Amino acid sequence: MATGDPEGARVDTVVAVVEADPSVRDRLAAGLVAAGLAVPVAVADWRLLSGHPHHPPAAVVLSVSSLHGAHPAESIGALRAAGSRVVVRTVSVEVARLRACLAAGAHAFVTTADDAVVVAGAVQAALRGRQYLSPRVAAALRLGGEPVVPAPALSPQEARTLSLYASGLPLKNVARVLGVSYETAKSYLDRVRDKYAAIGRPAGAKAQLRARALEDGHLTE
Repeated sequence: MATGDPEGARVDTVVAVVEADPSVRDRLAAGLVAAGLAVPVAVADWRLLSGHPHHPPAAVVLSVSSLHGAHPAESIGALRAAGSRVVVRTVSVEVARLRACLAAGAHAFVTTADDAVVVAGAVQAALRGRQYLSPRVAAALRLGGEPVVPAPALSPQEARTLSLYASGLPLKNVARVLGVSYETAKSYLDRVRDKYAAIGRPAGAKAQLRARALEDGHLTE
């Protein structure tokens, strides 16, 4: 996972800002425009994006404060399913939340203390498909002594299959809950295993899948 300056290359692509506070929202959008990004969309709630003429934007800077306490995984999953890359912006750096955001498909993680240049760099990295932590995020994780284990980007159906199967349901029951065939549910689970194996985190056995699901926020104890 990259940290620090993602080479600073300019990307002229539509970006949306989602932030509850209107003054912060306008200031962040203006800063990103000054940094060379096109930001025609700035809203208070991510659900308002679906009715906007620029939907789906290429990237969304999603402030956790705009979620009013809700877990960001739902919004990230929906935005990724629509085709947007997601940069999560948060006040505090928590490993569990970061893992869950990455598992839901977020590409980058910045703090509210990061300036627009850093946020713009995170957006540019996300647009290139690169995972990125701002220097403040990386420093906070090092000081906390918590290593960040990369999480694979799972589709909403793959994530749902993992959470259901890891919770103890037999695969045939998972298929019934999802409303798909047994073979389709198995293909989702096989892809989950392959994605974890590709980043060096074994998930072949059911116990390993449960451990990965707990680590990455797909399942709670």
